Amino acid sequence: MPGIKDDREDSDGEEMDHDSGESDKSSTSCDSSEPPSDSDDSSEMDEEECERRRSECMENLMDLERQFTLLREQLYRERITQVDTKLSEVRSGRAQEYLQPLEQLQENMRIRTEVAGILREFRLTNIRNKFEAEEQASRQNYESEKSLLWDSIQGELQEKVRRLEEDRNCVDLNADLWLVERSYGKPIRRGKVSEPGRRKPVTVSGPYIVYMLSDSDILEDWTAIKKALSVSKRKSDREFFLSSHMMPSLCVRGSGIPGACVASVGDIVH
Repeated sequence: MPGIKDDREDSDGEEMDHDSGESDKSSTSCDSSEPPSDSDDSSEMDEEECERRRSECMENLMDLERQFTLLREQLYRERITQVDTKLSEVRSGRAQEYLQPLEQLQENMRIRTEVAGILREFRLTNIRNKFEAEEQASRQNYESEKSLLWDSIQGELQEKVRRLEEDRNCVDLNADLWLVERSYGKPIRRGKVSEPGRRKPVTVSGPYIVYMLSDSDILEDWTAIKKALSVSKRKSDREFFLSSHMMPSLCVRGSGIPGACVASVGDIVH
């Protein structure tokens, strides 16, 4: 490494300076005590020593660099192996760093799924209750409208039948009076008794019934009896007609269209 090399070269330089300083001191002492030839020999020895130490330091530095490179490569391979092992554990679902968060996520998913299911059931129940309430309200409204329509149609028909009966009774009474007038040849007034002295004798052969009432009383009694019989007969016929025709007509045509039912009943009456 360049930084390590620089540090070591600096330390080597300091040692060399220290050695050079010591050598200088020794050389100065030697110079002071020995002759000049000895000083030259010592300086040559110091240079050789420095060179030898420098070479040793360089060899040590290179050895350290080789060891550092080997250790770095070994550490890199170990780290790569650890990462691959951890990755394989994560992929297979066996890593503890993966299992614990996974369990937490699964628990959260279970809770949220349970809450969503309960909320769904409540919402479905609410929608079902609203549907049943609206259906019941619609059915009750339909039955109420149907009952009101039936009552109104029945009232109208009864009123029409009553008027028709009154008109028919009046027509029957007038027809009977007209027939009696034609048979007697003179108009008959209600409440007026014909004089017995003016009655023409009638020749009757065989068994006969003698009425002690006047002709007008007999006619009124006969008209009342006929009217009562016709009213009772028409009433029974009307009830049978309504029970056998009106309800099927309303059920078949009464698909929520009141106008169609009224028109059909009006056509039957007219």
